[in-house]
Amino acid sequence: QLKEQSMEYVYMIAAFNAFFFALLLFQKKGKARHDKILIFWLIYLGLYTGIYGFYSHNLFENFPLLSGSFISLFMLHGPFLYLYISALVLKRSVPLSRNLIHFVPFFLFNLYLLSAIFSSEISRGISLDHASPNFAPPFLFIIFLCLTVLSGPTYFLLSIQLFRKLDTNISNNFSYSENIDLDWLRKLVLIFGIIWSVLMIIASIYHV
Repeated sequence: QLKEQSMEYVYMIAAFNAFFFALLLFQKKGKARHDKILIFWLIYLGLYTGIYGFYSHNLFENFPLLSGSFISLFMLHGPFLYLYISALVLKRSVPLSRNLIHFVPFFLFNLYLLSAIFSSEISRGISLDHASPNFAPPFLFIIFLCLTVLSGPTYFLLSIQLFRKLDTNISNNFSYSENIDLDWLRKLVLIFGIIWSVLMIIASIYHV
């Protein structure tokens, strides 16, 4: 009980920090495109960590469909990171339609979970409570879980390609005006890739 309360405080502090930095960025004048992306990313992280901290102990046991939707939020980490990096690295503006395509798997996953409400045969097999599996999970649910696991490494590789494109532009064009020091961001992407891979391996072994 004490350990759970301590973790709730940690998540609450993390959520508060995310909202606080989002508020600071929101007050910034002349916000660039990467600032706006970071604001949405921070708000999302604040909501995610806050909800997880307060409701995770009941979510996975009592609300299987809702817990599946919550897991689908992991699909948003990679796209937000990738779009933030692309806004910093690429000189040209990417059309909104091309940006939204990164969120299609997330919306399809939740559309599938929403449709499961109207089918008892599908909904009874959707569960993340590995301790007492009563029914075999639906094939599509397994596919979406696999896509969630692969989302992080995929966007990690895409982000590395963006940095390589930046290095190529700088080496081939001496008049290239991109002088932003992005070493800190490279390290962030590397840490993201390592942590995500380790967490997904542990989670897969734990549940499967």
